[in-house]
Amino acid sequence: MIDVDLSNFEKTLDLIQMMGNKSPRMLQATVRQAGRQAMTPWRQATAKQSGVKARKVQRSTKSKSYASAGDFVFEIRVRAEWSYLTEFSPAQTDEGIEASPWGSRQIFAGSFFGTVEAGKSGKSHLGVFIRQTEDRLPIRQLYGPNVAIEGARGKAADTFEKESEEALNATLQQEIAQLFA
Repeated sequence: MIDVDLSNFEKTLDLIQMMGNKSPRMLQATVRQAGRQAMTPWRQATAKQSGVKARKVQRSTKSKSYASAGDFVFEIRVRAEWSYLTEFSPAQTDEGIEASPWGSRQIFAGSFFGTVEAGKSGKSHLGVFIRQTEDRLPIRQLYGPNVAIEGARGKAADTFEKESEEALNATLQQEIAQLFA
C-alpha cells in the first residue's frame, strides 16, 4: 500500500470547503486524473527496478478510482505472479544458469533448464530448476521478480508518491481555477 501525504494542501483544502456541494465530484475527478498521470512513471520505474519488460507490468496492472464520504481513493491492482527466469535472457554456463532479473546479470549456481508440463492442459514450458537434494529428484523451479511486490517498494513506490503528489496539486489548482473563473 502506498499512501500519499496531503498535509501540505491545507490552503487548497480551505478553498475546497468554500465551494460547498461542487467539491466531491471535482475531487473525485482530480484524484482519478492525478492517479492516471502517476501510473505511467510508476510502471516505468517498476519495470526498471524489477528488470521485467514494461509490457508485462502494463498487462498485469489495473487502476480504480472511487470516492465515499470524505475518502477519495486511487487504487492500483496488480496480479501477483512470479516471473519465470526464462524471461530474462537466460544462458547455460558451467556453474549454472545466468540470467538478468532485477536488472543485473547473475548466475544461479547449480541450476539447469528443464521442460515441464503445466497442469492438465498438456502444455509445457521451459523453466529454470535446481535440485533440492543430492538426488536426481526432487527439483524446484526458480522464479524472478513479482511485479506486485516490486511495485510497492523502493524507487517504484517513491516514484508513485512523488508523481501523484505533483499531479494532484497541479490538477487541483487547475480545477479550482476553472470553478472560480
